[in-house]
Amino acid sequence: MPYRLIIPGLLWPASRTPTPAGGLALPALETILGHARPAARPAQSLDRCLADLFGLATDALPHAALRRAGEPVAPLHDIGTCLCADPVNLHFAREHLLLADASGLEIREDEAARIIEGLNETFSDIGRFEAPAADRWYLWSRKRPEANFAALSDVAGRPVGLFMPEGIQARDWHRLSNEIQVWLHGHPVNAAREASGFRPINSLWFWGAGDPPSTLQRPAQRIQANGTLARGLVRFAG
Repeated sequence: MPYRLIIPGLLWPASRTPTPAGGLALPALETILGHARPAARPAQSLDRCLADLFGLATDALPHAALRRAGEPVAPLHDIGTCLCADPVNLHFAREHLLLADASGLEIREDEAARIIEGLNETFSDIGRFEAPAADRWYLWSRKRPEANFAALSDVAGRPVGLFMPEGIQARDWHRLSNEIQVWLHGHPVNAAREASGFRPINSLWFWGAGDPPSTLQRPAQRIQANGTLARGLVRFAG
């Protein structure tokens, strides 16, 4: 039975780039690749690759709606437009303000719960925040955002100033981000994190807004997916 296997990052950008898998014995993968029919395709992100497989052709993926549908926990607040509101750390490197995503912040579930509770108390006029996972947070915005947001994967490790929101409400979302940064600066969770040698959660990155797809095509009869985005796509495909 033919099948398609997607392995993100299997091929690195250049032959001179050291690979973390160099020298590993991978007999099962070698056997699979030995029976495969390779075909060259233009380079693309994993998100775009998955979207294409499921027939989602739009350039601006409704990443938040898809990712939220793939979470193991049902939404507590599902009124309004869903945005990813991921916890991040902003820090200066020379003259640039850089962003570090939650993958390196080691956020505990109790820390996420305390911050989410405070966000919902302080910014209740914006919508409702939730954190089904310690490193994946969401905002159910009462009003549909009229702004374009940069994906978190595009911003991580790069100057934040190049990826600010754009559009009619860009200033509003920039102002909200600044207000949340001020609020997070004095939060007891961050004080405790810094005292323990961890980087603070000093900002949220809003992105991924958009209407969920009505229907999607199934690229195969049987699909095994790992990751919230992939599981969300499978769920919408039925």
